[in-house]
Amino acid sequence: MTIAEALDAHERGEIDRRTLVLAIGRATRSGPDPSTFTVAGLNHIALSVSDVAATRDFLVRHIGAGVVRDDGERCFLAVGDSHFVGLFRVEPPPSGPGVLNHVCFTVEDYDPDEAERIARDAGLEVHRTEDRVFFAGPDGLVVQVASAWGDFPIPEA
Repeated sequence: MTIAEALDAHERGEIDRRTLVLAIGRATRSGPDPSTFTVAGLNHIALSVSDVAATRDFLVRHIGAGVVRDDGERCFLAVGDSHFVGLFRVEPPPSGPGVLNHVCFTVEDYDPDEAERIARDAGLEVHRTEDRVFFAGPDGLVVQVASAWGDFPIPEA
């Protein structure tokens, strides 16, 4: 979608302001090297915590997160219509409580086999667990790519 098309769609009430901003951002990306993945948006974040229940209760009380599943070791909280926060018990957490475990981005038309191939072809070291594809970034940042939330089951414990 071009910037002009996005503006027209917004003026006609077909897209909201957030979608307009995202469309403009996509339309203005440029550069000689395309990115490895075309990301549709943030999917979820996962935190390493020492006390899953305390962090769950805090997020439920203060940001209105909804518990999707909680087995005591891992908890998945719905945040808004299309995002979630994963809590993973790590004792002791790598760098203290509440550190980032990984960040996941939604990829349109996600296919795990294709995502793994693309990541390897880009020179990334890939870790795959079932249909989940992970790779490491600078400073040990763990990145996951996936389908939109709701298109895949939250993994069982």
